Amino acid sequence: MIKRLLFALALTAVISTLNAPCAKSQTLTCQFSFGSAGSGNGQFSGPQGMAFSSNGDVVVADRYNNRVQLFTSSGTFLRQWGGFGQGNGQLFHPTDIAVNTSGDFFVIDAQNSRVERFTSAGSYVSRFGSPGSGNGQLGFSQGIDYSPNGDILIADTTNNRVERFGANGTYISQFGTAGSSSGQFGLSRQIAVDANGNIFVADRNNNRIEKFKNDGTFITAFGTLGTGNGQLNAPRGIAVDASGHVYVGDSSNNRVEVFNNAGSYISQFGGDGASQLSGPNDVAIAPNGRLYVADTGHNRVEVFTVSSVPDPGSIALLVGLAVPGVFMLGRRRKAA
Repeated sequence: MIKRLLFALALTAVISTLNAPCAKSQTLTCQFSFGSAGSGNGQFSGPQGMAFSSNGDVVVADRYNNRVQLFTSSGTFLRQWGGFGQGNGQLFHPTDIAVNTSGDFFVIDAQNSRVERFTSAGSYVSRFGSPGSGNGQLGFSQGIDYSPNGDILIADTTNNRVERFGANGTYISQFGTAGSSSGQFGLSRQIAVDANGNIFVADRNNNRIEKFKNDGTFITAFGTLGTGNGQLNAPRGIAVDASGHVYVGDSSNNRVEVFNNAGSYISQFGGDGASQLSGPNDVAIAPNGRLYVADTGHNRVEVFTVSSVPDPGSIALLVGLAVPGVFMLGRRRKAA
């Protein structure tokens, strides 16, 4: 009897993680959401960074549960790995993930100031990074993506810089310093790379997005503190699609804003409330073109597709994001 009761409770918990209320948007359709608060399989405590395997499975950094969870593209739990600690394969506040061409996962183990590499099955392979501010060292880092040539780029958040590493973790170079001038950061929170190799960094405390050439040369910045269109309040997650649109998790405004590649405002969705968004920490584009949003405050992931093809004469959003035959892989899928 007790075993049956426990099984029923577990089944209820799994079912409750799927098809939760979605954020509303006039431009996007929320297909489904998955996750709920907790520490069981498929539950989250502060979901943060996301990435995708080649077959479309989504891996999520479950920060305060000190683990990584893998799901199918439809949100069905597959497996998890990690666990609190400092040993090989253990994690202490994982914040973001990238996937290389071999399918290995590179996980930012933020509180341990390192990056750990795992196979697609979750087996530990290697690690790089150590605490500090020297070349190749890391503070509390929160963003990782690939350059088109396969280099690993890390938003070294509390050191207010971006560091570049080779495919196996060998330090190459860095750019950025603390401050509010062009090319400086007030916490380099998240990072995305477009198809041309341009690097976009969410400059959290300066409430802006900075754009750089692939060699770290500053190009432009957009966003100011506020709640209006194109304004930002503690931006965190960032993604760039194949057409160059930039999606920003405007965390403290509880929304996602969309800009063109030059930084001009296009649209937004979300808003505070149980059926909206709460502190979105990451946005990522899946191989099938859907937009995944880590709705961190609600401990879930929301999944969107385009509700209609925009009028060709309009400025609008997400052209080709989930239209069959149109979508091409963009960056911030975080795959090499």
